[in-house]
Amino acid sequence: MLAVSYLAGRANASKEQASSAVRAYGPHLPVAGEAPLDSPIRGRLDGRAWLEHITFHEAPQLMHRLSTACLIVILYLTGMRPGEALELRVGCCPEPGPDDPRPHGYQIHGNYFKGARDGDGKHVVGGLPRDTPWTAIAPVVRAVRVLERMADGPLLFPVKTAWASTTSGSRKRRGEALTCQGANARISAFTTWLNDYTARTRPDERIPDDPVHVNRFRRTLAWHIARLPGGRVALAVQYGHLRASTVTDGYAGRARDGLRRILDIETARAMADYLDTVADRLHRGEHVSGPAARRLISAATGARNRFEGMFLTPKQARALLAVPQFHVYDNPEAFLACNYDPAKALCHPDRTHPAGRSKSPAIDRCDPACANIARTDTHIAALRSEIARLREEIVEPATPMPLRERLGQRAAQPGQALEQHERTRITNREETDVDR
Repeated sequence: MLAVSYLAGRANASKEQASSAVRAYGPHLPVAGEAPLDSPIRGRLDGRAWLEHITFHEAPQLMHRLSTACLIVILYLTGMRPGEALELRVGCCPEPGPDDPRPHGYQIHGNYFKGARDGDGKHVVGGLPRDTPWTAIAPVVRAVRVLERMADGPLLFPVKTAWASTTSGSRKRRGEALTCQGANARISAFTTWLNDYTARTRPDERIPDDPVHVNRFRRTLAWHIARLPGGRVALAVQYGHLRASTVTDGYAGRARDGLRRILDIETARAMADYLDTVADRLHRGEHVSGPAARRLISAATGARNRFEGMFLTPKQARALLAVPQFHVYDNPEAFLACNYDPAKALCHPDRTHPAGRSKSPAIDRCDPACANIARTDTHIAALRSEIARLREEIVEPATPMPLRERLGQRAAQPGQALEQHERTRITNREETDVDR
């Protein structure tokens, strides 16, 4: 079938004129296999255009994919609930004014739906305006601006548009927002399309066969912050924040139900998982050393007795966080576990002042002299492997002399920790005998 609309656009003619010309002259003209648009390809991958050209029939599909990509960016980097993101409107992210105290800071304004009730206690279907807007970082602002250019109505994610067909599972009336079911269908189609593209161009970057639903993005963000050593710092650097606190304090919704609540739950589950793992190792005879060795053994056995085999509910997570004994943070990068006591934490210089005592350690500033440190045989084994790797790099002929000296200093530093572990390590059984 000939692309009459495309031919009419290229010739600056009406569709009727193009159809008439095709009937009159078509049999004598060559036919191309594609209908490329004149739009330049500006996107680059490894310095090359990601696509030779966009065809007339591909454009609506790629608009779908672009809208879905913007949705993923907004959901993942703001911590919004899916329903809140899908109801965003054009103008939700205004440019900061000249008198704004944060001239380079952006905020997204919208409605909340969970717990939205009027003065009579009835649920408000359209939601209520949020008292606190979401903090928006550069990638999110760019996604909103792209969606605003694509919009032909007030909504950023309408169910029907002039450039795309209705998504399966969506509401059918024009002027309504996309549903979560419709958004999931778009993400599934986006994943399939992207995997097809990477199979031809970048086979190592395929998205795994694990269904991605809109409800998973907040949990994924919380997992990266709460479970990875230095997660808050890494997230702040990666996403362009000036302060790591912006991630947790500015992203959250309402204090009771926002992202901070999910972070607390994820932090508690990370602690419970680690303590359960330590309890298993102790049961098999693993040793522990360090100033906080007995505290780590007590925390691991206590947590196992209380939470063994459980997937923590929000209530149980709050109960675990309420017990200072269980505040144990594994730091594999420093080859130790932090049994956090704010009054003893050398990572916080202002610990002597009660008002300055942080509720969590600064994992990126672990001090070997801190009284909160404990090391297990697993930490020591990883430390020995790191020393062996450094020594192999030192004797490598290609390693320059200044770097060899620096690597030699790094390899010599952990010697005291290894010696202390061998000299002072204890087991769970020894700790039990002491308690008796």
